[in-house]
Amino acid sequence: MQDLTYKNYIFDFYGTLVDILTDEEDLAVWQQLTFLYAAYGADYTPYGLRQKYLDLIKAEEERLYERMVYKHVEVDLVAIFIKLLTDAEKTHLTENYIKDMESWGNLIANVFRINSRKVLKTYPNTLKTLQTIKDKGGKIFILSNAQRAFTQPEIELTGCADLVDKIYISSDFQM
Repeated sequence: MQDLTYKNYIFDFYGTLVDILTDEEDLAVWQQLTFLYAAYGADYTPYGLRQKYLDLIKAEEERLYERMVYKHVEVDLVAIFIKLLTDAEKTHLTENYIKDMESWGNLIANVFRINSRKVLKTYPNTLKTLQTIKDKGGKIFILSNAQRAFTQPEIELTGCADLVDKIYISSDFQM
C-alpha cells in the first residue's frame, strides 16, 4: 500500500465531489413555496415571493458589506426564509403556529433546495477516493462556498459525511 503524499486533503463539494444541477428560476419552485407560506399566514404570488427573496438578499448583503471587511459576503438563507414569513406585507389569520423559527427556516431552505434541485450525485470515484485517503490515514476537509442549511444534508445524502473529518461552509462565516 503506497503512502500518501499529504496528511490533509481539502475538497470543494459541488463540482468536485458531486455533480449538482439546480434551477432556482423555476416558477414551480416559487409556487410551491407560496403554498407553504400561505399555510402560515403569509400571502405571496410566486413572482412576488421570488422578488421579496431577492430584495432581502440584496439588503442583507449591503448590511454585511458595511459590517465586514471582506470583498465577498455570504448571506444566511435561513434568516431570509424566516424574514419572508415575519415581514410579509400581505397576511391572513391562521391557527398554525411555529414554535421554533430557526428550525422552520431550515426546513423551508431545504424544501426550496429539494424543489429546485434537478441532479445531485457523487462522481463515479468520489467515495472510493475518499475511502482510500481515510484508509491510508489522511484527513479530509470540505471547504464549500454554500449554504449550511442545504449543503450539510446534501453531504450526508451522498455518503460523503462519513468520510470527512471537518466541513467548513461559507454561510457559517458570512463570507
